[in-house]
Amino acid sequence: MLPLVSIIIPAYNHEKYVEQAVLSAVNQIYTNIEVILLNDGSTDKTPTVCERLADQFQVIRYFSHSNMGAHCTINKGIREARGQYIAVLNSDDIFLPDKIERCVELVGSDNSLQLVCGDVSFIDDKSKVQNKGLSVDWLNRSKLFLNYSRLLPLSILNENFFVTTSNMFFSKKIWEKVNGFQSLRYCHDLDFLMAAFRSGNYLYDKDRVHIKYRVHAANTIKEKLSNVRLEIAAVIAVSFIVDNIKIFHDIDITKLSIFFKFMENKGMSKQLVFLMMYYQSIGNRELFYRELEKGSNKQMLLSLMGEK
Repeated sequence: MLPLVSIIIPAYNHEKYVEQAVLSAVNQIYTNIEVILLNDGSTDKTPTVCERLADQFQVIRYFSHSNMGAHCTINKGIREARGQYIAVLNSDDIFLPDKIERCVELVGSDNSLQLVCGDVSFIDDKSKVQNKGLSVDWLNRSKLFLNYSRLLPLSILNENFFVTTSNMFFSKKIWEKVNGFQSLRYCHDLDFLMAAFRSGNYLYDKDRVHIKYRVHAANTIKEKLSNVRLEIAAVIAVSFIVDNIKIFHDIDITKLSIFFKFMENKGMSKQLVFLMMYYQSIGNRELFYRELEKGSNKQMLLSLMGEK
């Protein structure tokens, strides 16, 4: 039997885009799906659009709650999911029509796979595909480190060219194993990837575009850079301590060169040392991230890290 796939769509203030996102989910070539659509306390017309779509398509299960943030909303959707596999779709992104079919095909050919991600194309606020510009240049540049290192986890830490949770197809079992998405505003996707990498088999479906990622003025990642950098540094610190990223064993000159290149690229050596020490004093990944999110702790850490 073909597995049921649960598509989780967290929606927040995307009245312009959410219908296109939902339609890309319900119109998948692969039909054994359920769509769990969650309004995360939107203050625009997103709930109205979601309610209309839920009435229109029987495959949609709709939930609405006060604002909890992306990681909490995704976790709530997955807890409601009946499927063996999960795909997340942010409410401003778009699945290609064969996204789910392709992922089911891959896990069907290797039932040990727990996570699949593909490539991403960029679209603007009018859904026009972007073939040039800053985002495209960044994506192309970020993949060069993988070609150089041949280490996927370290390359994703270097620059997350998987880009977004919308690119993730994973088993519900791996989500349970890694205790879900953590309390990070910007990097819950990066942390989940690293936890999944160390906890199960994974595949990068290279050169196969799975989704269209929408670049627009309200993208969360475009918020305060210092807060984004703090979360990136925190995820790297945790990964260095608890993950096997296949670089710290059997050290040779090539691996040292790769590691030094990574550290040069990130430009946060002092911050990483401090956060690794801080993590070790806490000893728990979830608690560590929660402590970072406390207002007084965040301001202190930003100051100590030289961020403003």
